[in-house]
Amino acid sequence: MSIGVEMKDRVDALIELLFDNTASITERDEAATGLSEFSDNRVITSLILKAKDFSENDLVLNSCGESLGAIWANRDVFDENEYYSLPGVARYGAYVAIKIKKPDWIEKYQLDQDKFQI
Repeated sequence: MSIGVEMKDRVDALIELLFDNTASITERDEAATGLSEFSDNRVITSLILKAKDFSENDLVLNSCGESLGAIWANRDVFDENEYYSLPGVARYGAYVAIKIKKPDWIEKYQLDQDKFQI
C-alpha cells in the first residue's frame, strides 16, 4: 500500500472519529488535534464544520480551531472570513496556534482585538 493511500485512510478515520457522536470527548478532541498534521481542503472543511457545531463540547471546538490555525500557518494563508465565522472558543484555539506559529499575523490582522465571544 502506498504512503498516499495510508495517509488518506488516516485522514478519513480521523474525520469519521471527529463526527462520531458515540465517541468520547477525548477521542473527538484527539481526532481534531490529529487533523492538524494534514492541510488538504477536506480536512479544513471538516474542522470548520465541526467548529461551528454548537452542540459539541468546548474542548473539541477549541481543538478544531487550534488545528485550523496551525494549518493556516503551515500553508501561510490566513482565512480571515472563516476565522471570524467561528464561535469564540474555536477562534481562541486558532488564535493560540497562530500566536505560536505566525505571531506577525496577530498584528497584521488585529487578532488581539478579538474578545472571543460567540
